[in-house]
Amino acid sequence: MNYIKQLRAFEDWLGQNQCSASAQLLWYKLMSINNTCGWVEWFQRTNPSLMGMMNVAEKTLRAARNELCQKGLIEFQSGKKKNAPSRYKIAILYDRDILPVNYTPQIAAQRVPQEVPQREPQWVPQGIDINKPKQKPIEEEEEAFAQVINQVIAITGRPIVSSFDSQQVQLWLNEYSLPLVMEAVRQAGLNGASKPMPYIDTILLDWGKRGITTVEAAREAAQQKQLSARPGGKKKNAENWRDLLSPKKGGDVNAKY
Repeated sequence: MNYIKQLRAFEDWLGQNQCSASAQLLWYKLMSINNTCGWVEWFQRTNPSLMGMMNVAEKTLRAARNELCQKGLIEFQSGKKKNAPSRYKIAILYDRDILPVNYTPQIAAQRVPQEVPQREPQWVPQGIDINKPKQKPIEEEEEAFAQVINQVIAITGRPIVSSFDSQQVQLWLNEYSLPLVMEAVRQAGLNGASKPMPYIDTILLDWGKRGITTVEAAREAAQQKQLSARPGGKKKNAENWRDLLSPKKGGDVNAKY
């Protein structure tokens, strides 16, 4: 499965269909689980496990699961015994003939392949196989994208449903290293950012201006910021030094060192 194409197709579908927040969150969690499993056709998960990941009651989980099934987004097979893991299969939303319920023709039309214009044959140096596909780190890009998306979902407790958020993550990964982006996401979670996406973007922009390119430097900068942000931090220290150097204390305020 192509993770990025699947997410974009889901976001396209959400633009034309109603889907509850709990059902969206469950879909993203199932995507994350299947990514961990290596994109198998069927994978297993228990209800308590999913309830813990979503932080919801079993009634909410069942309702979200039924909604995804009814809309053709997943297939589900209940466990034979109580508390036995259930089986899940995620429907591929891109490049397929059978689309989920209410998937509009306008979106499907966007996926019709366009005719490729013929090009003039080009001279190729001897010894180069023109039929060999170029090696691009597509899988690495998808894995990095998935890690950031899953981490953002983890700290916010809600799915990313806007194409803008998805594009923003891609821009981050084009500009900064994956470890640095993940560190920005981590700091957003630690600081309890109410709007994590703008918060992460601000952090990364600040690090870029200051030439911070490593996780170690980013954490050191965060520690320095916390120290300076403490009540009366720098100001209090400055006042203490002026007090020690005041004439009443036997010091010279105007002394030069």
